[in-house]
Amino acid sequence: MPVWLPEHCIQCNQCSFVCPHAVIRPLLASDEDLKGGPEAFVTVEAKGKEFKGLKFRIQISPLDCTGCGNCADICPAKQKALVMKPLETQTEAQVPNHIFSTELPVMDDVMARHLGQGQPVPAAFVRIFRSMPRVW
Repeated sequence: MPVWLPEHCIQCNQCSFVCPHAVIRPLLASDEDLKGGPEAFVTVEAKGKEFKGLKFRIQISPLDCTGCGNCADICPAKQKALVMKPLETQTEAQVPNHIFSTELPVMDDVMARHLGQGQPVPAAFVRIFRSMPRVW
């Protein structure tokens, strides 16, 4: 399964787009939301002025990952931010991290919703997206 190396991550989220099983989950959280989390739940400052004061993390679901490696292959960082490790070496820390990540509030309102070239996302689409059940 992939292991996230936050010191190399450029926060592009390409890994989450390419994952065929949706196990790569980029997260934004406030310091308040992170209180009481597992010690291994490492976050970094989120990049971008829209995310000032928020923390960022790539969380991998060890319960769903098939180990295909697409995420590690696609990472464009100079030093890869995802490296593949055997699942059995990661479950002890990553299962509690994954469970904690599913309990964090969804931060889907921190950026303006625009399509390419400044076109707003239709409100109907936003309502549909918000009404969809979370898959984790």
